Amino acid sequence: MRLFLAIAILAGAWIGFGAPVPFLAIDPLPSDPDLPSFKEAVEEHERQAAIVAPASAENPQRRKLRKAVLHAARQLEVSPCNANLRERFAAAVKPFVQSIENGPREIAMVNGKERNLSEMFDKPALNKVFDAMMRGTLDPRELAGWRGAFLGRGAGGAPLQVRCNQ
Repeated sequence: MRLFLAIAILAGAWIGFGAPVPFLAIDPLPSDPDLPSFKEAVEEHERQAAIVAPASAENPQRRKLRKAVLHAARQLEVSPCNANLRERFAAAVKPFVQSIENGPREIAMVNGKERNLSEMFDKPALNKVFDAMMRGTLDPRELAGWRGAFLGRGAGGAPLQVRCNQ
């Protein structure tokens, strides 16, 4: 019992000092001529970071469509019962949705990998489209053929209705 207690105290002290192993010596790693030095690695990283794409990856035509949807959505939020604003919003949404289905992808190289940025660029405008469908200010049947139109339907597949005092 005393021997066990003594071993436990010695083991605790040994672990408390970082569990050093007195008969092992730590030698520095041998240098590898194929690996860059720290300075070379930093210079390479800075050189790679300095490379910037000459233009934005965002397609200018799709950008105009996104802005049109966001602008029409802002107007529609102020006056959701205005039929003229609803028509403008639907007219802005149709080409935007069509560009999602058939338009060019906005691709950029990120860390040496090809990445589709269209989803990131489309997200704010798509959120407005889905919000309008859920509130009933945009009838999903107007977007026939678009895969995302089913998300705007209320219970039983019928579109939600906006209550207007007009």
